[in-house]
Amino acid sequence: AADAIASDHIHIALHLSDPAQTRRHAAVLALRVAPIQVELGTVASTGAEFVDYIISDRTISPPDYQDHYSERVVLVAGSALLIDVEVQSALETAEETEQPVAGRSELGVSEQRALLCSFGEAFKLTPALLDVWALALRQLQ
Repeated sequence: AADAIASDHIHIALHLSDPAQTRRHAAVLALRVAPIQVELGTVASTGAEFVDYIISDRTISPPDYQDHYSERVVLVAGSALLIDVEVQSALETAEETEQPVAGRSELGVSEQRALLCSFGEAFKLTPALLDVWALALRQLQ
């Protein structure tokens, strides 16, 4: 793959995050196959010196946190995550109308307790995984 990219004289390599392929793709990018290398679709810095830019949004990469990124952060309006068009539209509408974000108290969640969540896809929530989470939560009590 790296040879093909180099022989095509690609100027910008855009990596669309795919957890199933990340190691293989990172190995290609580590060879510096393009003068500019960009990450899209991740919710954190790659920490890789060979990724020049990350395309993100203000929710995922608040301006106050961007100093912690190894990449230069390019912000887009709405969501930088590759998501459903209807969800994207709802996010943009909320952003345009400046609807306040509900805090813990409005949601009935104590400020004194840890708040744990998963943003994984529902099909990944297997009984075995839920058992592991339950064990971890029992350890927090």
